[in-house]
Amino acid sequence: MRPKITREIRVKTYEHRIIYRSMIIYVDTNIYLDFLLRDKKKFGDPAFNIFKRTISCEFQIIVSDHLLNELQRHINPRETQFLFLMLKNKIIKTAYTKEDVALAKKLPTSFADALHIILAKKNNAHYMITRNKKDFAQLFESKLPEEL
Repeated sequence: MRPKITREIRVKTYEHRIIYRSMIIYVDTNIYLDFLLRDKKKFGDPAFNIFKRTISCEFQIIVSDHLLNELQRHINPRETQFLFLMLKNKIIKTAYTKEDVALAKKLPTSFADALHIILAKKNNAHYMITRNKKDFAQLFESKLPEEL
């Protein structure tokens, strides 16, 4: 009779296992630049920790075409390849539409930040990770990398 009880307990344990889901975040362009240019800036370590924790499956990161366009204006795309290769299984890719652009134009912040907000909401991000929280604060839940 004891083996039967043991099997029932195992089945119940198996049926009630917990499945963890990664938190979804949208990382603003300035955080990528903090990491990629970390020798020149003091915010490289907190940015590094966000990406390290993402690789460890704590987060999934939304990467938009808008974000990639902004990065290309500031840094050579070859310098980002290694980072995106490391993150490739943790990335949620998204692109903006004409409707997203129209919505972004209506928000009371810069167009670039507004488009990031629209894309974060569209993809169910929990937080916007940014250095300029004041531009996002009233429109989307925002945190510094150190606060996450």
